[in-house]
Amino acid sequence: MRKNKAIHALAVWRSLHPDDIGAKELRSVRDTLAEGQLQLLDRRWPAAVRGEAFAAVGIGVERLHDRAGPQTASFDLAMTALVPAACGGNPAAALVLAHGLEALARANGDIRADALAQAWARRCPMVDAARPRRPR
Repeated sequence: MRKNKAIHALAVWRSLHPDDIGAKELRSVRDTLAEGQLQLLDRRWPAAVRGEAFAAVGIGVERLHDRAGPQTASFDLAMTALVPAACGGNPAAALVLAHGLEALARANGDIRADALAQAWARRCPMVDAARPRRPR
């Protein structure tokens, strides 16, 4: 039972539209991160788990450039740590989530991930999500 909770919480970022992430999902994400059973070996990880957006964004950006790609547990964990900040209105966290979903869409050919990426990008005032996109 506890394992399903962790899997679900780690899938929130790549499964739900930002408007569909409510208090229950955020609590599940925060609880899963706080349990400490899943951790990243990064000095900023404790701050990211506490909800400090700067730490979660820094870790997320590093994972975007990781050669292992978006289909890893560490990528899932890093993107999950961004969810509370992004849902709280932090545009940098939302932008990194959008890029993470774009990477997932490219890796899998996942149309849903692409749509979710655009939804997160629209939450960033510095991004013009309506601009035409380059063909892949």
